Amino acid sequence: MSNPTRDGNRAFWGQILVTRPDRVDDAQLDADVASQRRNIESHLGLIGCVADTGGVRRRWLFGKRWEQLEAPTLLLWGDRDRFASPNVGAELAARNRNVRLLRMPDAGHLPWFDEPEVVTEEIARFTSTAAEAFRPLDPTAADDPQTKTSRIAGDSSE
Repeated sequence: MSNPTRDGNRAFWGQILVTRPDRVDDAQLDADVASQRRNIESHLGLIGCVADTGGVRRRWLFGKRWEQLEAPTLLLWGDRDRFASPNVGAELAARNRNVRLLRMPDAGHLPWFDEPEVVTEEIARFTSTAAEAFRPLDPTAADDPQTKTSRIAGDSSE
């Protein structure tokens, strides 16, 4: 990381983040290099906070926030993720009925780089079914500060 280069970053991405580093666009790698050169201390600090020699620190992932999540959530998890095992994703999904895990056999930690078409299709499928369960708040409705509620889109009650 001391003197990042496009080729070095492509190799790193292939070791840790993706299964197909050849699919990572040069512009993405160049932006990554520039970011690392400007923010090396931040990059190292982030890695130190969230990871150790075994990958993602479990305490970072397994906080109460997963159990309290109310919105339908889709986790797309690469089976070849070297940073966080697919078993971690399964544990997260098991903690909350609103979390759905989709394991992707040919993807790494960043599945949208390895399988962009599959990711797009799965997100579209998930959002179309999740929309049926959760109607969005009406953005034109004023919040009632006394009850802390908002009207739901399509709700005609007053």
